[in-house]
Amino acid sequence: MSAVGDTTGRAIATLGPRRLAEALTSPLSLLAAGAVGGVAIAASGPIGLLAGAVVWLGMTGWRVRPRPVSSVRRERDRIDPFTLSEPWRQYVQGAQESQRRFDATVQATSSGAVRDQLESLRSTVADAVLECWKTSKRGAQLAKAFDQLDNRQTTAELSDAQFRVEANHDPSRAQALQETVTALQTQVAAAERLRAGAIGAQDRLRSLDAQLDEIVARTVELSATADDVGAVDAIGADLDRVRMGMEAVRQGLEEVSRIDRGTTATT
Repeated sequence: MSAVGDTTGRAIATLGPRRLAEALTSPLSLLAAGAVGGVAIAASGPIGLLAGAVVWLGMTGWRVRPRPVSSVRRERDRIDPFTLSEPWRQYVQGAQESQRRFDATVQATSSGAVRDQLESLRSTVADAVLECWKTSKRGAQLAKAFDQLDNRQTTAELSDAQFRVEANHDPSRAQALQETVTALQTQVAAAERLRAGAIGAQDRLRSLDAQLDEIVARTVELSATADDVGAVDAIGADLDRVRMGMEAVRQGLEEVSRIDRGTTATT
C-alpha cells in the first residue's frame, strides 16, 4: 500500500468514517485540496502528491482534534456520591436532586426575561453542587481518619499513663512517664478536633442542603408567573450565599486537617 493510503487508513481509524467525511468536505478542507493540487503540479511527481496529501490530511486532523475540557467540567462529571460513606453521601445526593429540579423548572418556564435570567443561574447551582461534593469528600476523609485513630483505646491508655505518673516514686522514671502522658493527650485532642470538625460540617451541610432546596421551591413558584425579574436577582444572591457557605465549610475542614497533620508529625 502507498504512503498516502497508509495515512488515509490511519485517519479513518482515528477519526471514524462520519467525522472524517465531515472534515474532508468542509470549506477549509476543500481549500486545502486546491493547495494539494498546486503542490503536486509544481513538484510534477509522486513526491509532490505525497507532500500535498500530508498537508491536506494534517489540516483535516487539526479541524477535528478534540477540544480541551475545563478542569471544573471534568470534576463535575466525576461527582459520584456512592463513593462516600453516610451521611456524606446523602448531602451530595440532596444537592444533585435540587439541581435536577432547578434545571427542570428552568426548562418549563415560559420564554422571556425571567427564563433567560434563570438560565444564567444554572451554572451557579452546578457550582454549589460541586462545592457540596468537595466538602462531603473532605468530611468523609476526616471521619475515616477519626475512626482509624481508635480514640477509645487512646483514652484508655491515657488514663493508665496518668495513673502511672501519680503512682510513681522513682525520679528517674518521671520524665519518660510524663512524656507518654503528653503524647497521648495530644492524640486525644487531635481526635476530638477531627470529630468536632466532622460533626460541625455535617450540621452545616444539612442546613445548606435545606436552603438550596428552599431556593428551588421559590424558583418553582416564580416560574409559574414568570413576571418578577427582581425575584430572580434575590434567588441568584441566595444561591451565591449557599455556594460560598459550602466552600467555607470545606475550608474549615482543610484547616482542621492541616492542624492535625502537624500535630501527628510532632507527636
